[in-house]
Parts: sequence; structure tokens; C-alpha cells
Amino acid sequence: MEDKLISLAKRKGWKRCPSCRRLVEKVTGCDHISCRCGQHFCYKCGEPYSLSYGHHCPGPRQPQQQQH
Repeated sequence: MEDKLISLAKRKGWKRCPSCRRLVEKVTGCDHISCRCGQHFCYKCGEPYSLSYGHHCPGPRQPQQQQH
């Protein structure tokens, strides 16, 4: 069952909270996400979002290549 959820999340482009790793779907609005765990993060790049200083998004994270 979890494999199907992960597959769906990848197809839909859902992101994970950097704190609790819960899957998050953005339907509309800005890229500033407030997770249920209380973490604020950028939906576009996944970096934590500072409520005091905001966030300057460098853009989407590139998938990391596995080192052999």
C-alpha cells in the first residue's frame, strides 16, 4: 500500500516536510507551506522557511546522484 502512495506522490509532484517527512500537496497559493507539525518550508525547493527573515528560493532541488 505504501508503494502505491509513494508512486502517486511522485506522479503528482507532492513534497515532504523537511521536519516530519509528512507528504504535502499544494493545490493553490504561494510556495510558503505550513505543515501540521508546525514546520514552515518552501514547497518549490524544500528548504525551511524563516518567519523572521522569509526565504529567497534558489529553485527546485536537483535529484542527488548516488555515489558508487
